[in-house]
Formats: sequence, C-alpha cells, structure tokens
Amino acid sequence: MATAILLETDKLDDALSGRAGAPGLLPAAGRPLVDYAARALAACGDVERVVLAGPTAYGQHAVATTHCDETLLLDDPVRTLVESLLERYGDCEELLLWRPNAPLLTTEMVEHFLAHAPAEAAVTVALVRAERVEAEMPDLPPVPTTALGPDNVTFTPLMVIRPAALANHHALLSRLVADSMAQAELVKTLGVGFSIKLKAGRARLDEVARRVSEVIGSPCVLQVAPHAELAVRVRTRAEYHWVRERLESA
Repeated sequence: MATAILLETDKLDDALSGRAGAPGLLPAAGRPLVDYAARALAACGDVERVVLAGPTAYGQHAVATTHCDETLLLDDPVRTLVESLLERYGDCEELLLWRPNAPLLTTEMVEHFLAHAPAEAAVTVALVRAERVEAEMPDLPPVPTTALGPDNVTFTPLMVIRPAALANHHALLSRLVADSMAQAELVKTLGVGFSIKLKAGRARLDEVARRVSEVIGSPCVLQVAPHAELAVRVRTRAEYHWVRERLESA
C-alpha cells in the first residue's frame, strides 16, 4: 500500500499569484484544484492515505483538505519541505507523488501506473510522449518537453519511490522531487559526458534510466504512460483557463 503525497512544488505566474495562496487552491467548478487530485488518490485501492504537503495557505481552506488524511504545511523552500516529508514518511514502503495543481488525474491512471511500476524499482517516473499530448489535447498550452534520442517526452509529476532503497541518497532525491536540480548538480550527479549527451538530446530513454540506476545503486524505471492528462499542471493563466474550461464542461 502506498502513501500518496500531494506535494506543492510550483509557483503561479504573476497574472495568477493574486488569485490564490497556492496553485492547488485555484477554483474550478466550485472546488479547488487540489480536491480533484485528492479524490482520485483517495479512491485508489492501492493508496493507504493521502498527504497534502505545501504552504500554510492550504490550511485556511477546509475544502482543500477534505479528502486528505494528513497534512504537512510549511512556508519553507520546496527542498526543505521534501526533506521534512522524507523524515516523516521515510519508513513507508512506497511513496506515490503527485501535484495539487494537476487536477486531471483519475483513479484509473493511478492504478495503471502502479500496476506497471516494477516492485524491484527504487524509483518509477511516468512520462508522456509529446506526440500523444498534441494529438489528444491540441489546444493545450505548450508544456515543457525533453528530447531523449528519437523520443520527445514530458516528465510528469507522477512518481513512486521506495525510501528504503534510497536511504543513502535522500539529498539527491530531495533535489529530484523538488524539480530544482541545477545544471551544476546535474553534471555532478550524472557526470560531465552523460550530462552533455542528455542536454543535446542524444541520450535515449533506456540510457537515462540505466545511468540514474547506476548513480543511486537501485533500479530506476521511466514508464511511458498512455494518459496525456498526466502532462497537465496549472502554473500560468493560459493553463488555468484551459483546465477550468475542461473541468467545468465535464
């Protein structure tokens, strides 16, 4: 059974920052975005509990935590928040990570991801091919993509980690989970040669997974998911308008 963590790592752009105290608090169809994701996770049979981790603004909105079993609310840098999470939940067998501002997650997507996450993997990350996103959601505002050999993919926020297998790599894990690994840290972690290959788009999916596995000393899996919605997060006004229209018309 996994502990699902809704971890706030994003910041709203200036056009939205005055609308809500955190990205997951933006409203759509009468509910904050975080409530959509929390409900999907809470309904998953493989999830034992749902934890909301983010700024204290979430504590001021009862609906935001209705479907969360626990909260860890701190107005600290993301990396500090991640470290606090690992300290509190590091004994859990599995940690399933998602974002409060990514409301298109469904229980079916979570169950599919977990069913295809190898039990021996220390880290499994869901990716979505850019061509799938473009085909299924052609009007979605552009999302960040990464060229990996012949593939152009979006790294989604959906990730499962097994803390026991990463006990000696919590500092690295904190940077990866927080989406805040700087170029210098990437080079130090993966090596100069591989980092150059990665930045040039010449490293294939299997090569990236193999290199990360070598660094952490445990298997890392990059899972190509069939659900384009996993690529959607709300950070900009254009993303918010697109998501709100989709949710309100559902």
